[in-house]
Amino acid sequence: MPTNNANIGITYIDAATPPQTPSDNEVYFCKKSESIWVGNKQHSTGPLEHDITTYSFDDGIDSYFKKVLSTIVPVQAGSGTPSPTNIRDISGHTNCVVKNFSKNFMPQKDVSVPNTVTNRYVTLDLPKGTYTISAKVSSDTSDTNCRLSFRQGTTQIEATFIGISTVRTSVTVTLVEDCNRIYFYGGHSTTTYANTTYTDIQIERGSRATDYTPYVTPTTATISFGSAGTVYGGYVDLISGKLVVNRGYKEFDGSSDENISQYSGNRFIIGISDYTSPNTTTVDNISCNRMETISKNYQGSAYKISGSDTGTHAIMISLEVTTLADAKTWLSNNPIQVVYPLTTPQEYQLTPAQLRSLVGANRLTSNTGEVTEIEYIRNETISWVIDQIQDNSVEWTVIP
Repeated sequence: MPTNNANIGITYIDAATPPQTPSDNEVYFCKKSESIWVGNKQHSTGPLEHDITTYSFDDGIDSYFKKVLSTIVPVQAGSGTPSPTNIRDISGHTNCVVKNFSKNFMPQKDVSVPNTVTNRYVTLDLPKGTYTISAKVSSDTSDTNCRLSFRQGTTQIEATFIGISTVRTSVTVTLVEDCNRIYFYGGHSTTTYANTTYTDIQIERGSRATDYTPYVTPTTATISFGSAGTVYGGYVDLISGKLVVNRGYKEFDGSSDENISQYSGNRFIIGISDYTSPNTTTVDNISCNRMETISKNYQGSAYKISGSDTGTHAIMISLEVTTLADAKTWLSNNPIQVVYPLTTPQEYQLTPAQLRSLVGANRLTSNTGEVTEIEYIRNETISWVIDQIQDNSVEWTVIP
């Protein structure tokens, strides 16, 4: 059985082996090899699952995290391939907010919908992702299910139905945007609504319903990027305050102070001093609001963007015009936003933040990307963890 002896637990999402050998009181998880390491010994844990915005573990105690590392990725509006007719503007971040939820995201245990109204709603915090909603649903109607509506304000993001049953039932839904309300509808026959009660409601990450666990108020930490300004790429450790910026941002509108020249035909070069173009056959990590990113070797058709010649400090764009003057005119009417890898990443020391872990289940979300690495205090002894892994009765998972 587990005890209250504390041990350090560290998770590495992007590593197959620990970057250093754990000491005897440390447990490392390595997602790429789906393994747990205790000291210099490796133990298989079975498949791990990962969601882009949520990291999860179920063995925390009431303490402060020792490390919370989050990626920072730019936000691009809309969907599909960027083009002059599908403009996908790019925005960055001025802070990182990490929220730590318990297993159950539903703050209200029960919801009753009388037959005098069509629905009741509950305010909550649901970051985008896949969730399973489970409850016991009773209603004095001959209908077989009730409607659930997930919304941001009054705008519906997704809707589904959950069964009316004498036993606990569940349904899974994927939210493509954050939601802050869930509407519970009453059962009805034809046009008459019925008294309906949802009991022991649980909303949890993933596609599997588990036993009901009461809601716990989330903990939150915010770190401001301060002098770094708006950040379009990198990572930050909220606990130490270390910020690394590895992507730059520029806007080009054909102004005279911009380093723009003609390469050939409809292709034009724009100089960026802190960017170094990779191999010309490589599709670089460039984002643009009005153009598709490709490799230079395939440059030619209009409205494409790529790195210029290998090792140069410039990007290349292709348009439907063939003179430098016309290119500048086009840019003045169609300014482009470009996010690009920095030749030399920049480091900043910010004011550190603190984030409390919860007893048991912890679900971490970040507004800037994904939480990729954490360090926390575990609530089991090392020997108990090894015993449970050996008999395959414990899973350390990142919930989708």
